[in-house]
Amino acid sequence: MAIQKIQTSEALSLGNTTELNLMQKFNAFADAQEKISIVWWLLSLILIGGFFLPLTFLLVYSLGGPTAPFLAISMISFLPA
Repeated sequence: MAIQKIQTSEALSLGNTTELNLMQKFNAFADAQEKISIVWWLLSLILIGGFFLPLTFLLVYSLGGPTAPFLAISMISFLPA
């Protein structure tokens, strides 16, 4: 069975092109990523919990900052509200 595409007169007009701005491009990208949204969520958890949190803790520790309050605040921030 052959699939036929219906073309409208708007699709055939050559002089009527619209340029997408940056927000429209981002929205189109975000809509296309909806089927793998769980992967993006897991990636954000891995990056925050496995990279950024230890990095900031090490920076505070190496610069002589208060590590105990920072560690307590970071642990509390992972608890669900």
